[in-house]
Amino acid sequence: MIDLSDTESSPPDYSSLFDSNNDLPAIINNNNNNTISPTSPHNQKIFFTYPATQTSFQKGFLGVEDASICGTLHLRYSRIRPLLATKIMLTFTGKLKIVLEKSYVGFRTNDLMNKKIFKDQTIYSKTLDLWSSATYESEFQAINCLDLPFQFDLPAYLESTISLKPENQCYARIYYTLKATVHQKPDIRRLLRKTKILKVNCLLDRYSTPWQINNSEFCLSSYDDEKAISRGIGYNLSLAQRTILLNSRLNVTLNLIFHDARINLKKILCILEERYVICVDDITSKIKKSEVTRACVKGVAIAILPGPKNESCVQISVEVPGKDKVFCSMKSSGVRIRHFLKLLLRLGNAEDIELETEITIINPATNINAMIEEQLPGY
Repeated sequence: MIDLSDTESSPPDYSSLFDSNNDLPAIINNNNNNTISPTSPHNQKIFFTYPATQTSFQKGFLGVEDASICGTLHLRYSRIRPLLATKIMLTFTGKLKIVLEKSYVGFRTNDLMNKKIFKDQTIYSKTLDLWSSATYESEFQAINCLDLPFQFDLPAYLESTISLKPENQCYARIYYTLKATVHQKPDIRRLLRKTKILKVNCLLDRYSTPWQINNSEFCLSSYDDEKAISRGIGYNLSLAQRTILLNSRLNVTLNLIFHDARINLKKILCILEERYVICVDDITSKIKKSEVTRACVKGVAIAILPGPKNESCVQISVEVPGKDKVFCSMKSSGVRIRHFLKLLLRLGNAEDIELETEITIINPATNINAMIEEQLPGY
């Protein structure tokens, strides 16, 4: 960092930082930081960076360990037109914004009318004083080159960045921003206001580990009871666990018994479905349902096991995609995201069978194995 306390002394030589053609800083990529530009890749006067070892401003696994937002605010101004400032502040803010539409009957016309319901809630906000004038707070100092590192420690309750739209005119967002406020010398001729503001969006990811989730086995059975016998086919659906990781496989075991040999099993569909709903007070949106992924097993590929009971065992594997295609399961103020595994048995000469159970999808930390060993020795 450059010492700006003595404004009367000769300024340091920054000639190596400037392009002789336009007298603007020639920012050299030394692979130490990734540049995040507020407006375009060519804005080189004021910008944020985060370390090249990170993929965003977030450092650490939020929800699993201590996490923070860290980076550096850079200022690069020419010798001819330096930045004249008294104070630089940085604010990290998290917000929940929900818009819902409520239908009601008009008092006079009896017509069905719509009213928008808004919720704009600040879920977290913290401000840091990054820099101030070394002499007096009211005295402007000239800045040519200044690097201001920052770090915000994150509370464990923050949720991931999300954007949901369950229906028209309704949406929900959880988002985070970094805002730098520079108190500068106003100049009417150059259209400079008292404050210069730089704001960027800041992605946040939340993580989980196995010991935080109840990961018990699941079984749904109607195998040889009266109902199974009357419909001609029985089933036993089992899952090794109902907590599933992003970018993994969901393995399903389905045991079947054909009480009626005339039953024609055409195919089995295994569908992973996502449902979410948003609400403000007692106003709730419609449930948005979307298919994430599916697997299909043709009936002709299902073999009957040796023995007198006409039994089969089917192993089905469903791919669980990454966070670019599916949200993690969550429940917070105003937002609920749930996931369900649906199993459809398509029968050619009988009523189809539909089974359903709720599962939980989590975002695992990349060093999850080391964390398990540390948390549970001998695991």
